[in-house]
Amino acid sequence: NGESRYLLLVNPELEKPLDVSVSVVGDEELVYDLLESKRVVTQRAGDRFEFAAQLAPASLRAFLLSPREITHLRVATQQTDRKVRLTLSVGGEAGLRVSGSHPLKITLADSAGRELPESGYYATNAGRLMLELQLAKAEPVGMWTITVSELASGLVRTQQFEVK
Repeated sequence: NGESRYLLLVNPELEKPLDVSVSVVGDEELVYDLLESKRVVTQRAGDRFEFAAQLAPASLRAFLLSPREITHLRVATQQTDRKVRLTLSVGGEAGLRVSGSHPLKITLADSAGRELPESGYYATNAGRLMLELQLAKAEPVGMWTITVSELASGLVRTQQFEVK
């Protein structure tokens, strides 16, 4: 659902760590380590890009391959009556959305600081995610908080919105 791809590396050795050199054909020379939430250093070699990775015994490593750098998160809220619409997008240079399925951790807290059940892990579709919250009449009014972590780049954005 976009221009980003995923690469999974598996170490089948039960007791031995592995140091591997990865070579991938493609234009996505920006690589993000999903376990460490950071960009990986790559080198171009003709029509390929390469990077090194370390795998612990019996482990899995996941990488996001992207043609554009992830530079920002956008969080917008819109409220009508007791419904709140959240629109999240992952962006790159010049404000363009970085298309792809990006893993997000979303934490929603009410005005008393209680975490909502809608908090959890989500993924964008083509770099964008929309969520709707239907608020019960008994929900507390005041300033609520949404914190979004983009798990590839490590970017975090916190925003407040008022529930009336």
